[in-house]
Amino acid sequence: LADLARLGLPVPEAFAVTMGAFSEFCRANGIRLSEGPPERVAERIRAGTFPAALRDELRERLAALPGRTVAVRSSALSEDGAACSMAGQLETFLDVRREDVPEKVRACWAGLFGPAVLAYAAKHGMAAATEMGVIVQRQIHPRYAGVLFTLDPVTGSADHFVIEWVEGLGDALVSGIVTPERIRVSRRSPVIPAGPAPDLAGVLAQLAAHAALVERQVGCPVDIEWCVEGTTLFLLQARPVTAAMARDAVVWTSTNMSENFPKPLT
Repeated sequence: LADLARLGLPVPEAFAVTMGAFSEFCRANGIRLSEGPPERVAERIRAGTFPAALRDELRERLAALPGRTVAVRSSALSEDGAACSMAGQLETFLDVRREDVPEKVRACWAGLFGPAVLAYAAKHGMAAATEMGVIVQRQIHPRYAGVLFTLDPVTGSADHFVIEWVEGLGDALVSGIVTPERIRVSRRSPVIPAGPAPDLAGVLAQLAAHAALVERQVGCPVDIEWCVEGTTLFLLQARPVTAAMARDAVVWTSTNMSENFPKPLT
């Protein structure tokens, strides 16, 4: 998110509770992350209290965020890598009242030690994660929310961007509760096709332009979470398309290359 903001892209106002803050919280509460059953470590984190200096700074940062409620989002060091993503394994809380933010931050930290997260790490040969930042962000109340892939997640083709969206918050899309609207936009001539939401055409064109910039900066295919509040587009996340990075970059064809592709082919 910080990288997106530095590029001048539209990101909702936010601050990060750092990994250092987590370490300070654990020291103040006598919590050793590598000792004891994971469920017991999680219980102690949820029951812990913030050191006074950390509590006061959290309150000060919250006061500077606009809006009545916030989103509290896990940002573990092991998330969103090229080979695995931990997508959906860690906690995100939406529409959180300001007085409930400390509780939700502790819940994000405790989520590192949940059975699903530990099983995911073991399956992928990863060490159990013990470092996490937490993002506290102005809550957007969108008309539409969705995801854009700069590489087709089904076919692996990079010829088109794939854009999906639903009305309202994007958790319905991520959880699979509803079937999203979907369009494919040509990478070479990004004209938004006539579709089910004509009022979104301008926003989707802007989104495709932002996605091309993000992909160039990241250096690989990306998926981007986005939403629209009123007529304003916001980017909520950008990460590598994990499956694309794990796939062998080999293309096979039986086409007679020299006849069908007489010019240099890359």
